[in-house]
Amino acid sequence: MSKIAFLMLLFAAFGYGVYENKEIPQLDSVEQSESSDIKTVKTSIADEDFVFEIVDTEQTRQQGLSGRLSLPDNYGMLFVFDEPDNYSFWMKDMNFSIDIIWLNESKEIIHIEKELSPETYPQPFLPNDNALYVLEVNSGVVDNLGLEIGDSINW
Repeated sequence: MSKIAFLMLLFAAFGYGVYENKEIPQLDSVEQSESSDIKTVKTSIADEDFVFEIVDTEQTRQQGLSGRLSLPDNYGMLFVFDEPDNYSFWMKDMNFSIDIIWLNESKEIIHIEKELSPETYPQPFLPNDNALYVLEVNSGVVDNLGLEIGDSINW
């Protein structure tokens, strides 16, 4: 398979189709900084407070954490898609390891990938079931919090 065909296949697997900038579904406590376009949501997971940067446009989903040097503790990215699908992720241009958590429309964990290092690129990671949300957090968070398939994360 040529590199171009492989990249096209990966982008198709990511579900990066045309996405209209619209209201984010089911996010009631969204905050937006007046000095930037970054939207965040706060939640508690296993009695730990977290802040998630909301990633809900084609451009921000493609960028993700690529190029960042690190994530603060108890901080992550919340990818919000407009419909459930089998969204895959990879570690392109990543500088640190992360855990990735896929959630369905009920915010129930359906798949977890732990301790993914930048060296795994270009391997894609994807769930077996359709997800509407995906969380990216620092490597080790899933184990530290004892998160498992079937757990719910509410915000």
